[in-house]
Amino acid sequence: MKKFSEKLVMLTNILVIVAFLVFIVGPNGVVYGKWKDWRTTAKAQQQIADKWPALTEGGSRLDTGKTAPAFVEFADYQCPFCKNAGRTMEQWLASNDTGVVFRHLPLTAIHPAADGAARTAICAEAQGRFRQMHHQLFADNTWEKDTNWVREATAAGVPDIPAFEACRHSEKTTARLNADMKLAEGLGIKGTPTYVARNGLRQGILTDDMLRLLTQKGQ
Repeated sequence: MKKFSEKLVMLTNILVIVAFLVFIVGPNGVVYGKWKDWRTTAKAQQQIADKWPALTEGGSRLDTGKTAPAFVEFADYQCPFCKNAGRTMEQWLASNDTGVVFRHLPLTAIHPAADGAARTAICAEAQGRFRQMHHQLFADNTWEKDTNWVREATAAGVPDIPAFEACRHSEKTTARLNADMKLAEGLGIKGTPTYVARNGLRQGILTDDMLRLLTQKGQ
């Protein structure tokens, strides 16, 4: 009986140890979970590192363009969260020399006027008025109802309206827009606004704290 009890205790201890190990290093364990998170983060950072030149070259600049890009923003002009983030970004850039690249990600399934707005910004940029148009599209949402892009171009100071209108329907503009969306797809970005720094992705409402983090670790 004594030997049986000793074996039972030993078996119980073994089971406890096995259960503990499963809890720690098993598929749902703490250690495995942390390793999995680390692996996911490392993979995402490697993807960003591989795509960083493509992400930062050829996009629109929200800053003056005098500093190296710290992060990239993917946004939709009809997205209400992007509008709020846009105001925060403008305030930040007014007093901080941060390199910010803007990329278009119009979510046309829920924002039918977003594609037209993106084309309008791209074609304003072709005439050196991107930042003015960027501000205009976020500051006034009248265009969401009537899509009067000429009115927006005039308000943003685009000098050559016929060239602007031709640009909006050009294959070159379509290719530029598709390139932005393809970059987003390659990084698994599906929502806006999303910010891409070298250390990873951040999606959602933009705050000063997030901007500091992106600036400090994104370079």
